[in-house]
Amino acid sequence: MAFRLIGKTLKFASRSRGALPSALPKRSRTRWARRTTIAVGASGLSLAAVGMTLDDPWTAARHSGIAAERSGRIAQAVVASVVDYKFMFQRSYEGKDQYARALSECHSRSAQRVLKAILANGGVYVKLGQHMSSMYLLPLEWTQPMRILQDRCEPTPFKEVEALVLDETGRSLESWFSYFDPEPIGIASLAQVHRAVLRDTGEEVAVKIQHPSLREFVDVDIKVTSASLEWVRRLFPDFELDWLGAEMRENLPKELDFIHESRNAARIASDFQDCASTVPLHVPRVLASSPRFMVMEFINGGRVDDLEYLARHSIDRNQVALAIQEVFVRMVHVYRFFHADPHAGNLLIRPAQQPSRHKYNFDVVLLDHGLCYDLDAQLADDYSRMWLALIRPATQANLEKRRYYAIQIGTPPELYPIFQTAITGRAALEGAWGSSDAGTSNAVIRAGSLLELKAQSAAEKEAIRAAVLQDGLIVGVFAMLRHLPRRVVMILKLNDLVRNLDSALQTTHSKVRIFTITARYCAWAAWRDDWTRFRARNLTLASVAGCFASWWEYQSVTASFRLLELALDTQGWLVKQRLWWHGLWRDGLRGARLEAAGLLV
Repeated sequence: MAFRLIGKTLKFASRSRGALPSALPKRSRTRWARRTTIAVGASGLSLAAVGMTLDDPWTAARHSGIAAERSGRIAQAVVASVVDYKFMFQRSYEGKDQYARALSECHSRSAQRVLKAILANGGVYVKLGQHMSSMYLLPLEWTQPMRILQDRCEPTPFKEVEALVLDETGRSLESWFSYFDPEPIGIASLAQVHRAVLRDTGEEVAVKIQHPSLREFVDVDIKVTSASLEWVRRLFPDFELDWLGAEMRENLPKELDFIHESRNAARIASDFQDCASTVPLHVPRVLASSPRFMVMEFINGGRVDDLEYLARHSIDRNQVALAIQEVFVRMVHVYRFFHADPHAGNLLIRPAQQPSRHKYNFDVVLLDHGLCYDLDAQLADDYSRMWLALIRPATQANLEKRRYYAIQIGTPPELYPIFQTAITGRAALEGAWGSSDAGTSNAVIRAGSLLELKAQSAAEKEAIRAAVLQDGLIVGVFAMLRHLPRRVVMILKLNDLVRNLDSALQTTHSKVRIFTITARYCAWAAWRDDWTRFRARNLTLASVAGCFASWWEYQSVTASFRLLELALDTQGWLVKQRLWWHGLWRDGLRGARLEAAGLLV
């Protein structure tokens, strides 16, 4: 059995040679094919061996066959892409334009290979692809193809849903619900959601059902990914991605446990109880849960980026963006426990429920709490101080603080400029590359702080991509992701997703407006840290003076940013008024309403 599986894997590898870059010399193509075959075959052999160690021979044989096929797809795609990049970087080019075209084509080829493997394997691989689509540092040629995975999830048939509920709870659907819609209202890579009515109480609920096939495939998929990445590391050390496999091994089982998710939801709801009068966050109540089955209160609302829904309910999109920013900034800097997957599908907006405790006319509803992280107190405080330094002017002392705290949270010193770009989503600020900013593009005028940033220009976007993806620095990106604490990597992703939501809402306020919220909470976190240290020390005149200075700085920073926020909000309101009058001129009252809502360009 094992030899047939290995042969099947090697045969798959040989068929994959058609994906060879045609521009390569014959000798290079031969070497590429040999390495790919070795990697794919080795991964298949490793996974087949893993399967054969299982106690049940039939299960072992099944898992070995699945492992061989799935590892063949993934290993071929990954190794083929790495080799493609290797040869692309080794070629000579007549100029920057030719190099840029070659790099773009290499990105596209590699993304399509990986996407094809993801679609063929399905399941948890779709989840990984969805994460890739939101990573700001990846090229557009990678992120855009992966976006189709948001809508490429297959539903579980209704009969399998019935069987899963009975298996999980010992009760039939009919005993749970007086009504259960067989058509899911939402389908994701790990689960789907149905609308139902509880038989006992008559309450309308949302029922989350895990795809049954995941239980069988998840162990195999984790082993496939780990084995494939291990062979990439052995063959191409510069492209080490073992951290991705470690992340998958640690967090995927948690995401697949709905009891764990319900605990995360309860913790977030508890955290925000102290600010229910100021932050419009609602976490749906969980009424029942098992590892693969969860019943929650049903929420009537619209997607956070549905501008028509917001306009229909007279909800200000600027206020929505700021409320979302405040929710996630509080998670990171105040509670040190954050939801790491706030894409548009996991956020709903609904009209505020009456009586409302807050000033807003809407609630932000946060869904899917499977992927949450806690933060070590020291890491969180260092991260807050680094952000505060990024927001303040580029004095020599602040430049040193930016670099110092970035290194404290795990950034390799030589990769600090790349990290700064990743954490802010903008070209590295003044001084990031050193006193002369050597090696940076002259086409970009660098801001001294985040508050000096203007709208991101095409030149800045190109500078980011050129700096990060030039020969040598792409390896640096891999190195940075490998060395950073996993929590910091997930904060990078969180920042990307929240910035994307601000853009999707087509807000009219300045792009630095969301940074002012971050600044206030970072100042509070720094003051909390100083106060904690003060209480732990002996009471002396010097310690009292230092504590007072820290408190005064916190109050000063908060007051100054409140004034700045008032000015920026007024500016955003004036822009909306201009849009309203422009729409009125073009198309009457209907045009005024639509243009002010961001629905007309």
